[in-house]
Amino acid sequence: MTWRVLLCAVTVLLGQIPAERLQRMRLAEANPIPGSTQLQAVRSDRITRALRSPDDLWAFVTSAEPMYLERRAAAYQAKGLVPVTWLPKIWRAIGELRREQASSEFLLKSHPISATVYMPQGPRREGPRSILGHTWTPPAQPIDYPLTPRERERAPWPWQVQQALNDLTGGLVPSTYSPLEREKADAYLAAVLTMPCATDEEATWLISAVQSSSHHKTPAIMATLLNIALNPRLPLAAVQVGTTYADATRLWNDPRAWDLGAAGLLEILRNSPHIEGRRTAAYSAKSLRERFADGRTTSRPLPAAVLLEMSRLALDPAAGNEWTRLYVYALSVVEALDEKPFLPQRGMDPASPDVQRRLKDFAAWFAEHRRELDALAAAQHPAIDAAQRILAQTTTCRAGSP
Repeated sequence: MTWRVLLCAVTVLLGQIPAERLQRMRLAEANPIPGSTQLQAVRSDRITRALRSPDDLWAFVTSAEPMYLERRAAAYQAKGLVPVTWLPKIWRAIGELRREQASSEFLLKSHPISATVYMPQGPRREGPRSILGHTWTPPAQPIDYPLTPRERERAPWPWQVQQALNDLTGGLVPSTYSPLEREKADAYLAAVLTMPCATDEEATWLISAVQSSSHHKTPAIMATLLNIALNPRLPLAAVQVGTTYADATRLWNDPRAWDLGAAGLLEILRNSPHIEGRRTAAYSAKSLRERFADGRTTSRPLPAAVLLEMSRLALDPAAGNEWTRLYVYALSVVEALDEKPFLPQRGMDPASPDVQRRLKDFAAWFAEHRRELDALAAAQHPAIDAAQRILAQTTTCRAGSP
């Protein structure tokens, strides 16, 4: 019995968790989700026929017939069969399923070990609906999350397809950690750049596809992420970029990574039309200090211009109330420093008088170090300016671009 189930057993005795849920949790523990070894070993005539061509595979994986294990096995075994140029097509399907999931959760109750509660985001739609060219009629009432092999086989087919498409996209992503796969990684990211991003929804799909390439990026990809962050039509996607932009360069073992990361983050802080996008970008600034390569993490240069801009925002009353400026900007600057003037305690009570005191401490630190930050920013300016020119060359996802 795992610690989570054991803890829940104790809470059952205290009357906090229903016994029925504990039973479902034990069932989940006893029936792990099929992994790569099991999926690779599954054989059937239907899988053999599906693997004859990309079109045969697509028809099989997205069919309206319930067949969980065979569907996932075919998708997993199709690595190398489906061309990477199908990425936009696959993500359109994933997006359609995500839309239905947000609306209805496929009428599945939450996983018993999940902390989330079954709560569709949109108004419940009654009756049949069209999904991936097929008609799906949801069950009359929410059903238990499928945990056993039998339950998975009988689960709503849109949910089954969603699981299989995860396997399929996983097969399209090369090993971005290995330099030997670099040509394939470049081809994957080139395919990502063909994905549409006219809407917030489409832009978030593109960002998710980029994140799959964890250890490799390209200047065009970084420029596209920046264009999303600066696009006034894409507020939700801009927040997602802000969260990931600096971190995207941390694992990218490339001499251009720091320059492009610092230049892009500076643009977001100065020019993003989205307040929350700017704020999430500030949180991630500390990632510009880290570089992971050859199995270890080393320090990268202090991004002086970025820290100067965040310090300006921290001390500008127009950038928000005192708590917001301390939490979002001042503490993010402190987190990025080697020698911290004080501990960046984010658990402080927003109404505490310590908020104002900490802002004063930060103002004093900034006054003392402003000249050296200015000097470092001037020294780093040529590299960041060159990176900004590189980022400006890509128009994908830019406001007003096709």
